[in-house]
Formats: sequence, C-alpha cells, structure tokens
Amino acid sequence: MVVPSVEQIIQLLGAKKRLLINVVLPLLLLVFVMLWLAGAFQRGHITGHELFANTPPKVPRGAEMVTLELTPQEIISEMMGEVKPEFKINVSSQITATIMKIDVRAGMRVKKGAELAVLDDRDVQARLEQTKESLARAEADLEYTKLTNHRSTALLAQKAISQAQYDLDHSRYLQARAESARLRQSLQEAQVALSYTRILSPADGVVIDRMAEVGDMASPGKALIVMFDPHHLWLQANVREEKARNLKLGKNYPVRIDALNMDVSGPLVEIVPSADSMARTVWARVRLPVNDELYPGMFGRLMLPTGKTEDILIPHRAIRKIGQVDMVDVKTPWGIEQRSVVVGNPVAGDKIQILSGLKPGEILVIRQPVEDARL
Repeated sequence: MVVPSVEQIIQLLGAKKRLLINVVLPLLLLVFVMLWLAGAFQRGHITGHELFANTPPKVPRGAEMVTLELTPQEIISEMMGEVKPEFKINVSSQITATIMKIDVRAGMRVKKGAELAVLDDRDVQARLEQTKESLARAEADLEYTKLTNHRSTALLAQKAISQAQYDLDHSRYLQARAESARLRQSLQEAQVALSYTRILSPADGVVIDRMAEVGDMASPGKALIVMFDPHHLWLQANVREEKARNLKLGKNYPVRIDALNMDVSGPLVEIVPSADSMARTVWARVRLPVNDELYPGMFGRLMLPTGKTEDILIPHRAIRKIGQVDMVDVKTPWGIEQRSVVVGNPVAGDKIQILSGLKPGEILVIRQPVEDARL
C-alpha cells in the first residue's frame, strides 16, 4: 500500500478548497436567491412547494355536468347546383314582320295574355281586305250558279235541256261552292295572321331577357323574349356518380340557398340518366317551393344523406373561445381540466359536432353564465 506524501495531501486539500469556492458556493448562493425571490422566507407568500404545484380548480357550484356519449348521425354530402326554371319560354313571332312596339324589360312580371310586342300589320291587313273582296265575289257567283243548277235540274226533269247542259251547270255550281269554301278558309287564316301581329304572354311569368328591339325583323323561330315561370323552379345539382345510388325519386331532400340564407326542401322529380364523362356526375333536379326571392342562376346546395356515423355532440354554450382555440371544461378526479377541441358542423337543437378532443364517457362541465350565477 502506497502512503501519500505530505506534499500530495496538501495539493489534494487545495484542489477541494478551490472546487468548494468556485462551484459549490455559487450554486448554493443561486438556490438561496431563487427561494428568496419566490417568497420562501416570507410569511403569507407562496412557498416553493406551492410555486410548482398545479392543482386544477374544483367544479363550481351550480355547474351543469353532461356525460358524453356517441349519438347516431347521418352523413350529409353537399352537392353543388344551380336554380333553374322547369319551363323556359322562348317567345317568338308566328309571322315575318317588323317590330313596331316592345315595352317589356328583363325582370318584369307579366300576366298570361298581356301584350308583349306589336308587329307591323299593314301587309296582313291588306291581305285580309283582299280576301274579303274575293270572298264576296265568290259568294255572289255561288248564289248565281246555285240558282242555275236548280233551274237546270227542273228542266232536265221535263227533258227541256240536254244532259250535257245540266252537267255543265252542275259543275259550275260545285266549282263556285268549292271556291267560296276556299276563300272562307283564307279569310280565317288572314284573321289569325292579323292576331299574330300582337304577341301575347303565353303564361304568367318573369322576363329573363329581351332579344330584339323596335325596328328589328321578327320571324318564326327567332326568340324575341325569354321568360320563365316563377312557380316552377328546381335546383339542378351535380351528384357524383358513386353517390347517385342514394337518390330516390319522389323523396324530399333539403336544399340550401346561400345568397338568401334560406333552407328549404322539395321532392326529387328528375334524375338525368346520363353521367358527365369529364366530371363523373349526374344531374338531380329537386323542385323548389314557390318563393318570390328565387330566380334562375342562383347557387344552391343539395344535402344528400350518404351514410351513418356516430359523433359526440355537445351544447354550443359549453364552448369558450380563447383566441382562435375552442376550449371546454372536463371533470377529472383532481378537478376541472381545460381542454381544446376541434368542432365540426352545427346540429339541430343548438348542438355542435366534436371532431377531436373528447371521448365518450367523459363528463363535460358547463359553467353557469355570470348573470345566472348572481341570481
């Protein structure tokens, strides 16, 4: 066993003394200062133990407690669509004529039979007068040939004229009768053509657009005014082909019109049996209730149930907004725990869906409002 010399012992004691002075004493001084700042040496102030303790608050008196459970819910898929008229009316002329008057404007409501436009009727009026004159001459000729035919019939019975003469008189009578009938038909056509110079509304409706002006030439098949019936509108929605099997004709579906902040429902009346090869969608048409604020072109959404799920639903009043975070209070064995949650869609009955942050079986604590607590 090697015995250290006196010099080695003195060096060892010197090293320990330097370690004590340079390291241990500063550390002890630092701990003392921290405890003094924390109030550990002052009566009535928190102690070091209390400084690091984090005991959650207890459940306040009168708070409402709700045990969380899974609630069956339908999965609702939103299908984008557009409000369209069931019946779009293109008003056009039945004859070719110049437009003399057209007073309707886009957005105007018109009644069935109301005058929409007036065409130049001078040509039709002249043709009508000519037909009347021709018919008058034909009627006079018919009356003459009718008397001649009766006379010839009597004379033939007495054998006073030949059969050839009778046949000639009878033929003239038949020709005059046919000409008179033809002209009466022409007169009726001219009268109908004259009525076409006044273009009337075929139904109650709203004018979408005016396609012609005074002085333009109207012709059959050329739209002058475009209208729609406000009592027959539907939402035409694009439904993805994999979800189209959930559609059922005649069933009522909810519809959301965002521009009007309006929720309505209506029956599914048509499913177009053809898929868009690019978008992979089919058209579903839901009839909308009568509403004067609805018009074609408005954006809408069809709410289509596509399955079932189970969600945690909590009262909306249980959520407290802290900055951008949604917080709730949860009862734990050691008190109330504040927990952040991710919310989903609101549900009928003033409840909201919780996507994450809570589990079934936990107890939600709903604090009373300050006004209620004072009562």
